[in-house]
Amino acid sequence: SNRGEGVWLLPSARWQEYRLPPQLLTRSPGHMLDWIRACKGGDASCSDFRVAVPFAEWLALAAIAFRVPGKLSWDSKAMRFTNSDEANKYVKPVFRPD
Repeated sequence: SNRGEGVWLLPSARWQEYRLPPQLLTRSPGHMLDWIRACKGGDASCSDFRVAVPFAEWLALAAIAFRVPGKLSWDSKAMRFTNSDEANKYVKPVFRPD
């Protein structure tokens, strides 16, 4: 996997004026070194809960949106959809007993 490196946008003429957005997060030196740095009291890891939880929530919401047709409204404080009982079934699924 090239992890997005060496990728170009086509047609190239459309992207000549494109500039990268400002960097908001510290770049990771790699998963292992990032974790070790955080354990030793350095900067927080790049995938700590402040970053990982909203990202995981976004991915879960996207997966639910593929299963339930129509526009969905999400209440992140209540952790539920405000307009779809069908979608809410996927938020906290019921598991069969052991």
